[in-house]
Amino acid sequence: MTDRTDNTPMNIARLDELADRYGASLAHWPREEARAARLLLAESRAARAVLTRANRLDGILSETRKRSVSVNLQNRLLAAAPEAGWREFLTSLWPFGPVWRPATALLGIAMFGIFLGSTDLATLGIPISVNGALSEEIRVVGFSVAEILDGGASWRE
Repeated sequence: MTDRTDNTPMNIARLDELADRYGASLAHWPREEARAARLLLAESRAARAVLTRANRLDGILSETRKRSVSVNLQNRLLAAAPEAGWREFLTSLWPFGPVWRPATALLGIAMFGIFLGSTDLATLGIPISVNGALSEEIRVVGFSVAEILDGGASWRE
């Protein structure tokens, strides 16, 4: 059983990929990969340049882990941060103006729905079926067109 992750031969591109993945220290690499990298490093100046670049990157990354933010800076950042309350939260949900406007519209629609749901439509004189409503609309339009045509005939004379 080997620690080699795949059968890709060691070349500069593979070395660069492994250096990005495991860092510059060959001790952190899989055994077979590290052995192949050592062979390539012994004979290639470009391979050594790849490992030097990875070593510099490792140094930069380890320095950033050591730095911490001072308590004074933390306090100044927290003091400068805006207070987050309900108003800001609601504004983030609805950035188009006051929140009460859409809330009032939704409440009005809900009240209208409750009114229609609790009312007997037959007593209001509203046709219950869509077909009845359409036929009523067609009759009204038909009578209106007939009146216009009759009136237009007398107007043309």
